[in-house]
Amino acid sequence: MLGVNYIKFDPMNYVIHYRNGKIIQEGKGLSFFYFNRNSSIVAIPQSSRDIPFIFKDMTKDYQSVSIQGQITYCITEPLQINKQLDFTVNNDKVYLSDDYEKLTQRLVNEAQTSVSAFCTCYI
Repeated sequence: MLGVNYIKFDPMNYVIHYRNGKIIQEGKGLSFFYFNRNSSIVAIPQSSRDIPFIFKDMTKDYQSVSIQGQITYCITEPLQINKQLDFTVNNDKVYLSDDYEKLTQRLVNEAQTSVSAFCTCYI
């Protein structure tokens, strides 16, 4: 009604409520009323997440190998990651950008780079 909404998050989300670009409140599992036109809400998940991966690489003696694994991560510094990625949500708690998926791809890329360095040096 008139742009005033209510939103509630579970305790596994670190929530930051911005009004006119200033932080009004922040914390885990918040619930509050907000005015839709001048508010932005950031929800950073703090539960652990698993990312499976598989890729092919070549050893230093030119043997093809397949590497598969799983990365498990948990965001422990929500304010730090909020400076680098956009976790803004809409009224339905849907992320407005794909930065959440960019984070998972960056972690997989880091794993691939680390394994590639190992394969070309030691195997």
